[in-house]
Amino acid sequence: MHGNVEEWFAYLEACNITVLHNSQKRFALSNGDKVCVAGADDLYAAKAHFPGHGMDAKKAVVGCQPGDAVIMLAHQPNAARLMLDDPSVGKRIDLILSG
Repeated sequence: MHGNVEEWFAYLEACNITVLHNSQKRFALSNGDKVCVAGADDLYAAKAHFPGHGMDAKKAVVGCQPGDAVIMLAHQPNAARLMLDDPSVGKRIDLILSG
């Protein structure tokens, strides 16, 4: 599939895959602890002229609650650095995975 971003999102969701588009999903562990997995759009999505897309780490973690272990998914290490340098986001993140 070589379509636009929205077509990819629809395809993935049709496959029952959750797309984290500057959003998050919370999970409860068997011991009662909570994990919040947040995903931010690519750092350069806005520059690539994808309307409605662009990295918004603040929006990505907005649903994560105090006490949650927060795992952030970032497309690239440069984005991870920006997230950690943002005082409103960086202190909330426990682990960043990027590629």
